[in-house]
Amino acid sequence: MKRNAGLSLVELVITISIMAVLVGFLSISIVSVFGLEAKACASDLNAYLKETKTAALSKDYQELKIYAEPTGMKSVDFVVYQYQEDPLNPGVVLPNPVPVVYKTEHLAKEQVEIRFTFSDGSSLTLGGAANSVTLAFQRSSGAFAYAKINDVEISGYCTLIEVERAGKVYEIQLVPSTGKHFVQ
Repeated sequence: MKRNAGLSLVELVITISIMAVLVGFLSISIVSVFGLEAKACASDLNAYLKETKTAALSKDYQELKIYAEPTGMKSVDFVVYQYQEDPLNPGVVLPNPVPVVYKTEHLAKEQVEIRFTFSDGSSLTLGGAANSVTLAFQRSSGAFAYAKINDVEISGYCTLIEVERAGKVYEIQLVPSTGKHFVQ
């Protein structure tokens, strides 16, 4: 009986080749799965922008506030400004409307990164220097009215939102003059 001392060179090369192909497929699958989360986030954010624009055309002072929670989770608030009656003078409306959050939605997990680029060329990442970015639409035309960073209004408009997870980047292009937005 002949002793078998190990694998031949051909068997070893074939085994390593098969393992390399399987690892390649596995890594592509993992990147695709993580990329789906970024795609879903970009798609949801685009839908929330559309919902906010539609509501702005029918209500006063509609905003979409995109923010990072302390846990890192990304969420959105749909905000409408409502005029309040003066409690001391019934029937008299106070001059400054009050922001009211009428709906909150979770947007993405902490691993998803959201970056904003503004018309002045500046950019920021949500959760870094900015905990929130608010976008508002004009009631008369549906165009973007203003943007806020950490609840402070800025002079520029948001022109691009990038959503990234595991190297997959999805862009939402924003056209300030018309309020149009689309995912690329």
